[in-house]
Formats: sequence, structure tokens, C-alpha cells
Amino acid sequence: MICAATFIGALISIARSTNHTPSGRALWLLVVFALPVFGLMLWFLVGRTNSQAGRSGSS
Repeated sequence: MICAATFIGALISIARSTNHTPSGRALWLLVVFALPVFGLMLWFLVGRTNSQAGRSGSS
């Protein structure tokens, strides 16, 4: 149950990411689908961090 919620949360987070290009988001989705556990960890540790850093710098 927790894994499914995390997976869905990652998909929503990737889809809403504004600092990644459409092709970048598609690549992240591919990584998450191809490597579910490792892809989720990568997104939350690397991909999401990069998008958050871009937002805080523009304010």
C-alpha cells in the first residue's frame, strides 16, 4: 500500500514538475516505470531536488 502511494505520488510529482522539459519528464517517467524502486529513489533524491532548487532561486 505504501509502495503504491509512493509510486503514484512520484508520477504526480513528475507530471507537475515545471523545471523539467516535456522530454525530461518523459525520461523520468520511463525510469520510474522501468526501475520502480530505484527510479522512485532517484526521483525523490535527485530529480525533485533539482526542480525545487530552481524554484527557490527564482523567488
